[in-house]
Amino acid sequence: MGFGLLLIGYIITYLGSFVAQISAFTNILGVGIIIYSLRKLVFENKLFIASAVFAFFAEIASIISLAIQIFSTNENSMVSIIFAYIAEISIILLNILVMLGIFFLAKAVSLPKIMYMSMLTVGILGLNIVFYILCETVKSQYALERLVIVYMILQVLIVVLSLIVVFNSYVRICYEGDEKMQKQGTGSKFMDTLNNMFDKAFSKDKIDKGNGKRK
Repeated sequence: MGFGLLLIGYIITYLGSFVAQISAFTNILGVGIIIYSLRKLVFENKLFIASAVFAFFAEIASIISLAIQIFSTNENSMVSIIFAYIAEISIILLNILVMLGIFFLAKAVSLPKIMYMSMLTVGILGLNIVFYILCETVKSQYALERLVIVYMILQVLIVVLSLIVVFNSYVRICYEGDEKMQKQGTGSKFMDTLNNMFDKAFSKDKIDKGNGKRK
């Protein structure tokens, strides 16, 4: 269905975000994989279509930001910073929409744990946006130091919860005939290789949407 590649995209995007020096590059690679993974999910829920739009914005903004850093003599130019902000905000909104989309898919196949975890992630993402704005606007160094600590804790929670939700969706949500499509491949050697790696690493039972029973 695309959750395997989505998980890979999430891992690359979020784990790379903790290292500022490579975050622009990992955003391009990770979000690119996320966009590719959403090609099937967009047919299941309109929220995945909206998430694909924000993923596209994040991809373009990350490419422009990285290009400016590489080719401009002033890598910290205002234009580069603006596009970096656009990429970061787009990734946050992308994740919110993906989590909401997973919530409705999990609801359709009666998976309350995934439903709860996805909505918890959305709640923390919303709180994270508030602290992100505060960290960018508060001038008091004393308050800022404490806000940054809370913001980083929320970031870690978001990464952990997002990966858990997407991973559980990968191993538990499956639509009838999806296995056959996976065997046929995607048509991309690189993407098929990544899919095969996850298929071998995570051989789990999945739930079929057609009857809601474990295979």
